[in-house]
Amino acid sequence: MKFNNEEVRFIESMATLAGVESQHTKLQDTLAQWLQHCEQYMLNLKAESLGLTQRHSLVHSLQQLPQLAKQNLVAWQQAKHKLAPVLELADFFADKVMLLVFGKFNAGKSSFCNWVAERFSFYQQSVQHFVVEQGQVRFHNQSFQEGSTETTAHIQGVVLADRLVLLDTPGLHSMTTENAELTQLFIESADGVLWLSSSTSPGQTQELAELAQELRRGKALLPIITRSDYLDEVVVGMEIKKQLCNKSEQNRAEQEADVWLRAQDKLQQMQLDARLVQSPLSISVYCAREHGMTSQALEQAGFFRLYAALLSLLEPVLAYKTHKGLAVEQHYIEEQVMPALVAVQQRLRTLRQQLEQGQQQAATQMQGMKDQLWRQCMATVPAVLDRYTDQERGAVLLAQALHQMLNDQVRSHAEAELDMYQLDVESLLQQAQVLGQVTHLSLTAEHYEKNYLFLEKCLLEQLELHALNVAEQIQQAIQPSMEALQQQEELLEQLLGQYAQIVQQPALS
Repeated sequence: MKFNNEEVRFIESMATLAGVESQHTKLQDTLAQWLQHCEQYMLNLKAESLGLTQRHSLVHSLQQLPQLAKQNLVAWQQAKHKLAPVLELADFFADKVMLLVFGKFNAGKSSFCNWVAERFSFYQQSVQHFVVEQGQVRFHNQSFQEGSTETTAHIQGVVLADRLVLLDTPGLHSMTTENAELTQLFIESADGVLWLSSSTSPGQTQELAELAQELRRGKALLPIITRSDYLDEVVVGMEIKKQLCNKSEQNRAEQEADVWLRAQDKLQQMQLDARLVQSPLSISVYCAREHGMTSQALEQAGFFRLYAALLSLLEPVLAYKTHKGLAVEQHYIEEQVMPALVAVQQRLRTLRQQLEQGQQQAATQMQGMKDQLWRQCMATVPAVLDRYTDQERGAVLLAQALHQMLNDQVRSHAEAELDMYQLDVESLLQQAQVLGQVTHLSLTAEHYEKNYLFLEKCLLEQLELHALNVAEQIQQAIQPSMEALQQQEELLEQLLGQYAQIVQQPALS
């Protein structure tokens, strides 16, 4: 017997639903081309370290950039490979509405799917059960296995009226990591999500954390509280028997309100729009069966509310499905590609800033070198001056001795403290020889003090020139790496800017 009720309206609406397929857009082609540019960028990613030696603290990081790029490319390919069976499933059911039945392993997902399938069959609508094995859809004639323990070890589903697909997954928070990962992966293929949780512990908010990604993607989500019933004792004749009863309207309303409030709080904590989750509702498959699946039994078990909610769910679900292909592409980009690009951008910026800091500190560091070497040289000046005072050609010999001493000090310092840079120390030692003025001194005892002060001045000026020249060479040594990093940053900024412009375009063209 067919009742004129919400169930009839729902099933007839699904049976007459026009096929809606995801529309391929020019924007998808643009995104595909942009992805190729990103991959090419990663292949070419490198930064020169020509002016730096292996002793420089940043050389290893610079040389690791190509390896970082390779790791990103491998990760992208692995993500695509992992997503392939999901996309194949979505393509297989491209003209159908696909709802993921989502929840913990004891949420009653299989019982729910069996119930809906039976109701479609009751109204003589086609029912096709299937499993997804190794990315392939295999149809069969068996209902979903039900049980109090985890019975689903793969993706199973049912096609109803050739228009509605329910996907039953291994449980969220499954006892096996593989099953939990499978559940999370196949969320991608769905157009909407039915979030099932038992009335014994309805709407656990930690489950919403698992759904955060889907909520950010704008998929419709309907919370359903299952097993909304209890055992009561009734007197039948002379015996006391247990009878399964629906929970009261007040009890259901309280549970639904509690789930709704906690869900809103959780969404706000995750910085998501609390309006994304629809109002929860309660059902009892067992009570509907227990009371003969009459129109009254269905209504009291919560199924009329369920059917009305599912019909309301169609609008956002169909809206998502029309641009599903584009959405999947964007999900891949925003969840796999963009984090990698941003990480590379941060790495490039950090390296460039560290090298820039090295350039800026070079002059200060060389002033420290100048002061240190000047003190060391001045400590030996009295002895050297004593040695050549009143000697024939003393001034020339003194100039040569000071020149040799100073050059040795600079070479020693460069080898010990500046070996991280590729410097041409010998060329800078030949520049601007202030010590040549020493050859004009009159090295006599009566001019000793005057000569000492003059040597002090000459050594200081010579070291200042050396410090400036060394600082300049350090800056020049760093510059190639700086320029290479800057170039890579600019190319990456162009890519990121292009993506920002692409996503602002209309989804359909």
